[in-house]
Amino acid sequence: MKRTPIKRSSKNRHDSANLRRITPDLVERSGGIWLGWKVPRGDPHSCGCQCEICGAYLPDVIGARAHINERKGPQDDTVENIIIACRECHNHDEFPDSGLRCGTAEALRIVAEKNLEIAGRE
Repeated sequence: MKRTPIKRSSKNRHDSANLRRITPDLVERSGGIWLGWKVPRGDPHSCGCQCEICGAYLPDVIGARAHINERKGPQDDTVENIIIACRECHNHDEFPDSGLRCGTAEALRIVAEKNLEIAGRE
């Protein structure tokens, strides 16, 4: 397989400015504490986050952010379209409907409910 420049660099192609901006909000929504972007290399960016589908604790939010509806560009990086999911709940090979154990409709419901909960606290 030919390696493209994006694969050669270790930069995540889905790490848009929008996604970086909303990640602290996603951490709060999933019950965690945001530690920041400038943590020492190898340290987690968050702690206490839980999978929003099954409730499993996650070592970090990075790698657990999953798009509910297919990502077509940075405009799809919104708190309404991203759910925090563990590897058991987010697997495109096992779950063809958005790659999520609960399916697209249920994921959208979970996220909408949690977003309302957060908005009610503010």
